[in-house]
Amino acid sequence: MSTGNSATSPSLCSSGTRGPGGDSKTTGLQADCLTGAWVGSVPVDQEGTVQARGQVETREASFSLSPGDLDEVVQSFLVFADPVEAKEASRGTAFERTEASRLGFFQDEQACLALTGS
Repeated sequence: MSTGNSATSPSLCSSGTRGPGGDSKTTGLQADCLTGAWVGSVPVDQEGTVQARGQVETREASFSLSPGDLDEVVQSFLVFADPVEAKEASRGTAFERTEASRLGFFQDEQACLALTGS
C-alpha cells in the first residue's frame, strides 16, 4: 500500500467540499476519513470474502490488505501532518488525521460527512 495521496485525492473530489469557500482543515480531515472508509471496505482475506471492518464482502476482490498496511497509513500522517507550532492548520495534526481515518475505517463514509475541523 502506498503512503502517498493516491487514495486521498479521489476522497477530496467525492467529498464535494473542496474549493475556495471550504475550510481546508475540515476538507483534509474528511478526505482522511473517506480514505479510511474506503480502506475499511477492502478485503483482508486471500479469498476476498471478509472486509477489513469485519463485514461480508460481496464484490470480487482484486487486492487485499496486508499486515503493516495500516501502520504505513499512520506513519504517513506522522510525516505529513501540520506541525504542532503551525498558526493555521491546513490538514490537521497527526492525531486528528489518524482519528479521522480511524472513524471512517470503523464506521463508514456517512460518519465522515458530519466531520468538522474544529
